[in-house]
Amino acid sequence: MEAVLRLAATAISDRLTLKPQFLERESRLLPLKILRYERLLSTNTTAYRLAEQSAPEWTVVVADVQTKGKGRGGNKWESPKGGLWFSILLRPNLPNPRLHLLQFLAATATRKAVENETALSVMLKWPNDLVLGNAKLGGILVESKTQGEKVSFAILGIGLNVNQGKAQLPLEQSPCDSSPENNMNFEPS
Repeated sequence: MEAVLRLAATAISDRLTLKPQFLERESRLLPLKILRYERLLSTNTTAYRLAEQSAPEWTVVVADVQTKGKGRGGNKWESPKGGLWFSILLRPNLPNPRLHLLQFLAATATRKAVENETALSVMLKWPNDLVLGNAKLGGILVESKTQGEKVSFAILGIGLNVNQGKAQLPLEQSPCDSSPENNMNFEPS
């Protein structure tokens, strides 16, 4: 799973700028089927529909823009052009009661990947927000379909506010850490 999350990490340079070649380079690590769209309502919605149509595990749906991106609890997720918005179709061999572990692993791995690639100190606001200073750097949303105690599939949606000026980032309502070293300049190079 961390290898797929490295998609996000390798897409970010030390100034949070998307590296266009990341899809080609990283897609050789796993049997990924990457579907890229200019505009979608939601990558999670599209991946969920594909999962119901028997799309293979590791299908990745990427959009330049989401017009109705989803957040936790039915909240809207702003997804302007320039960010990294993608969803991964997983078919984990997990009992339904353990599905919450996927959220924990994804949040932790995404935070670690961003920190490794950027040397920034990213905080987690549980259960699904990545926060940098008082700005929301990203979010993670897991949606699933279960049959009894078995998980049929899970959609792991990751949104990262990259390639944006700091003024464009959404403010976090209650920041995890507002220390000066987390208030970095986000201007693209």
